[in-house]
Amino acid sequence: MPAASRKVIPFSKYHGLGNDFVVIDALHSPALLRKDWLTLSRAMCDRRLGIGADELLLLSASQTHDVTMRVFNADGTDGGMCGNGIRCIARHMVETHAFKRDILRVDVWGVGDRPVRIHREKARFAAAEVDMGEPAFTPAAVPFAPSLANTKLHDEPAAINAPLPAALRKQLGAHARSLTTMTCVSMGNPHAVLWCTNPTRELVELAGPILQRAKVFPKSVNVHVAAIRSRSHATMWTYERGAGVTLACGTGACAVLVAGVLAKRLSRQATITVPGGDLRVRWDAATSRVFKTGPGAFVFAGEYGLSSK
Repeated sequence: MPAASRKVIPFSKYHGLGNDFVVIDALHSPALLRKDWLTLSRAMCDRRLGIGADELLLLSASQTHDVTMRVFNADGTDGGMCGNGIRCIARHMVETHAFKRDILRVDVWGVGDRPVRIHREKARFAAAEVDMGEPAFTPAAVPFAPSLANTKLHDEPAAINAPLPAALRKQLGAHARSLTTMTCVSMGNPHAVLWCTNPTRELVELAGPILQRAKVFPKSVNVHVAAIRSRSHATMWTYERGAGVTLACGTGACAVLVAGVLAKRLSRQATITVPGGDLRVRWDAATSRVFKTGPGAFVFAGEYGLSSK
């Protein structure tokens, strides 16, 4: 097909500590918003037949914010909030749209306002601190339904340091010995933090699909196996909704910090080590909001070819 007649979509590729994203910038191209992104996100995130990514981030103009961000998981489902992705969007706005202010106001589709404080070194993007909002613990907020017939839990914590579900222990077999308790948290998307003595990829690959299929998580769940190393340090592995094992999960790191504070084992400010590196997370006591700081890296830009059919 002659180059002039090809139908293509411009994109940029970013990652936050190895959690990688296809970014589609429709700020000045609103026609892109009419495309079928549920289908396109699956195709573009495919690591063999597409660009390859954990999520696709679609940017559009906003009348109330600097930019709107919508998150699609690699399987085409709605991703809700993405803590690593929003830092990459901050870098994109600085380097592509010459954004000058220190605070970037992002409207996350289906989640709401998420301000990002941009840190610069010699006028260049260095890192970003994201206001991740307040964590939520009620069954309706996570959502989590320990008993689909039990309605009295709607205003009570869903699960804080709760015993692991018996079905999970049975299916994990001997691997369940290293797991202790589970805490469920919403950070704009659902999380289950499983405390253990040694978080590994193998363990989260086993536990993740089991919990994501469980009826008690009606919108599925991001699953983390985590261990506390000191009052100011925890380590973790993640199995994300719609993406599988990822090298970093920003909202998950926030969920781990919150779960550690609730367990009285982590301070309100700590380093959370993910396979891709370190995130600095703090849970502000005065506002109850969680803040997360980390990098965002540009990888490459290109054009994705659409089918001629």
